[in-house]
Amino acid sequence: MSYTEDYGLDSFTRSRILVLLHLEDSRGEKATDILRINKEMRFFQHLTKKTQIDFSHFKLGDVSDEIRETIDDFEESGLIEQNNRGKYALTEEGEEAEKEVQRTDISPKEKDLLKFSKDTLNDLSDDELLGFMYFLLPETAEHSRVIDRINKNKEKIVKSLYEKGKISAKTAADWTGTTKREILDRFGIQIGM
Repeated sequence: MSYTEDYGLDSFTRSRILVLLHLEDSRGEKATDILRINKEMRFFQHLTKKTQIDFSHFKLGDVSDEIRETIDDFEESGLIEQNNRGKYALTEEGEEAEKEVQRTDISPKEKDLLKFSKDTLNDLSDDELLGFMYFLLPETAEHSRVIDRINKNKEKIVKSLYEKGKISAKTAADWTGTTKREILDRFGIQIGM
């Protein structure tokens, strides 16, 4: 039995989602929800400059019908299961399928970038997650129904992202339209001499 043939894991999206769900985030958690899967895969695509996954600007930014369909197929096939908090995790069979994919289809660099994407985004609040993606990729907020709230709380979100080590002071300054010195002063960060 080949998981790749049986479940179509030679597909770029399917194989990368399987690996993403296998990886632990910065807190040691593997499970994640559909919003974060979409954002982590979109961030991964941004980092790799690959465009194999089609994303559409929607109510909460970029989402992919292909990702939603893959999650549904994986759940129906028994490769993943959803817990009572709406988070998806690999089943035992899903773990076996992921091992096969890692041996054949994923480069070490891609795996590292998937891990970086999950480490960066998986532990953020919804507003932090959306803010990160909207500020990084402004076009993804085109049809957002929450962009006004995110922009209203921009400095608070950026400060939280900075304090969590998700962005640099330079990025915080760029995203708030200030200088690095100004943003450090606003955040109350003293730089020793």
